[in-house]
Amino acid sequence: MKIAIHLRGTLIPEGVPFPCEPASFLSQRLLPSGPRLHSASLLRDLRKAGHYLTLYSNGPYSLRNIHRWCQLNNLPFDEFIVLDSDHFSVWPPVQGQDLIVDSSALHIEIAEYYSVRGLLIPPDERDWANRIYQALVSTPPPPPELPLKEGNSESIYKQSRANESAHALEWGDTTDRETQESGTIRQ
Repeated sequence: MKIAIHLRGTLIPEGVPFPCEPASFLSQRLLPSGPRLHSASLLRDLRKAGHYLTLYSNGPYSLRNIHRWCQLNNLPFDEFIVLDSDHFSVWPPVQGQDLIVDSSALHIEIAEYYSVRGLLIPPDERDWANRIYQALVSTPPPPPELPLKEGNSESIYKQSRANESAHALEWGDTTDRETQESGTIRQ
């Protein structure tokens, strides 16, 4: 199963504090705290079970800092998706994931609109790892592929990407800036 986990508010506190693993000096120079308590063991268990793990974030941290922070904290992600906060796109990134884990009800609603199962993990959730394990056991099989029709999520996504390109050309943005500020790393 492909599982995407949001960084801000889910793995590191944003606004509302939650218990975190102790962070080394170098780790704190990259991101403001250590990962949520029990993150490393949860992610190792998921990887051992054969799940593909994606960490996604929409700023303000760079792809390089997030990748290095995960290495320092032994968080075994397979892929990183990091977009700068000015990037207009479908968010959370819907790229074939089966489950999206996030602290934002809006992000979960958007994921479910695109037929991706969402799991809301609020900052005050103490037993968050167990909730993820339970969600994996109760995950229904994916729905059958539907043919593309005008107005479904794929055509809406393509239209939004076309609008982004037009907006970028209108304002003189270049893809070089976007490539420098955002990106994807696959391990």
